[in-house]
Amino acid sequence: MTEQELLKLCFYYKGEELVPPRFSKTDEGKLWQAEKIICEELQCLIEKENPKMSIAKAVAAYVSKWCPYDFGKIMDEYFSNAEDIREAVMLIYG
Repeated sequence: MTEQELLKLCFYYKGEELVPPRFSKTDEGKLWQAEKIICEELQCLIEKENPKMSIAKAVAAYVSKWCPYDFGKIMDEYFSNAEDIREAVMLIYG
């Protein structure tokens, strides 16, 4: 998938170069960073058959690595936008 196709599936990252001030030093900022990395550098990890689930898995992997102690809280914020895939992703990382 292209970066433009992935951007349509992102909740926080919308193509900005720097984290927007409203997300600075927040859980949303961490999610913004995860989506930015996925769109710019990890497009190969996203499955075309189910891109929404693939992005959520990649976000969870990023958050679990860089924010392991706040993983549950940060992912709760993410899933407030994507409740339909919460269970499937949390079974893997949860």
